[in-house]
This record gives sequence, structure tokens and C-alpha cells, in this order.
Amino acid sequence: MASRLATKEVLGFDDRIFYLIGIPVLSFAIPLLFFKATLSNGFISYLPKWGISSLYTVAYWYTARSVIIWFRRQYPGHEETRKRLFHSAIAITVAFFAVSTIMGIVNMYFLKEQHPDGVTQIDYKVASFTIVALVTTIYESIFL
Repeated sequence: MASRLATKEVLGFDDRIFYLIGIPVLSFAIPLLFFKATLSNGFISYLPKWGISSLYTVAYWYTARSVIIWFRRQYPGHEETRKRLFHSAIAITVAFFAVSTIMGIVNMYFLKEQHPDGVTQIDYKVASFTIVALVTTIYESIFL
């Protein structure tokens, strides 16, 4: 029976520092870049936005990471890169919409976040997909 490779070997690097730094930084920046948030009222008033953004970032980050790891285990060879990327892209897109729906429900019933004026659902999807695309691109570029 073949032994299962550790995540570090599958990814090609130890990503703990990457997500321990990347998640807080990205979740801090997303409201500022996409949702008209500012720090003009002080850091303390920004904390709830950062907290909600952190929940979304963690959900999208670990979903994309899990899909990448799963497909790297399925198609480990460099000669299978095209197949792995194709299947990963489809799975990440499906997972994006699933996580987006679940997080929307969590937000609606539990977080009850107030939406800034002029921010649409499309703006939320663009910001969320930016997280997924960024994480996926970085993980894949380090592996290749």
C-alpha cells in the first residue's frame, strides 16, 4: 500500500507561514480595496469588517488549498499538469459558488453585516473570486 504524502510534499513547500501571514493581510485589505471601507473612524471601528472579511478569507483560502492538494495527489506528475489544472479550475469554480452560497447564508442569519451604499452582490463575488484566484495562482506558481 502506497504511503500518503504529507501536505508539505504535495504542495512542494511548507505553507504555514504563507497562510498565517496571508490570511490576516488579505482579509485586512479586502474591505479597503473593494467595499469602500476606511480607517477614518479608527482601527477599533474597522475590526468588525476585518473579522467578517477574515471568515470569508479563511473559507475561500482553505477551500482553494484543499482542491489544489486533492488534485495534486490525483495528478502528481509534471506531465499531468494540464489535466490537473483543468480539473482544478472546474472544481475551484464549483467550490467557489458553493462556499459563496454558504457564507452568504451565514452572513444573512448570523453575522447580519450591513452592506455599504453602492456595493452590490457582484462586488462581493468579485472580491471573493479575487481571493480564490490569488491563492490558487500563488500555490500553483510555487509548485511549477
